[in-house]
Amino acid sequence: MVAMDRQHRSQGVVVLGISSEDSVTQRQFAQLEGVSYPLLVNSGGMAEPYAKVFALPTTFVIDRKGILRDVLVGHQKGVLERVVEGLLQKR
Repeated sequence: MVAMDRQHRSQGVVVLGISSEDSVTQRQFAQLEGVSYPLLVNSGGMAEPYAKVFALPTTFVIDRKGILRDVLVGHQKGVLERVVEGLLQKR
């Protein structure tokens, strides 16, 4: 996700992490892993639309219009990159 953020940020791609961990734990994780994208704490039901996550990581790909385009469960090498590249070509 860090590579995705760095590679595509200038093209308007936004990477966000959502976690139920507290903000202190998230900051520690971000420092340890070199996370450059925002990490959000799931509080107040913010991630309610995505509450049916049953595996980690689960990645939601949402286009510029706010339409959910894909859901990737687990780590799938190269799949996220192909999905994002395809959406960027459609602009």
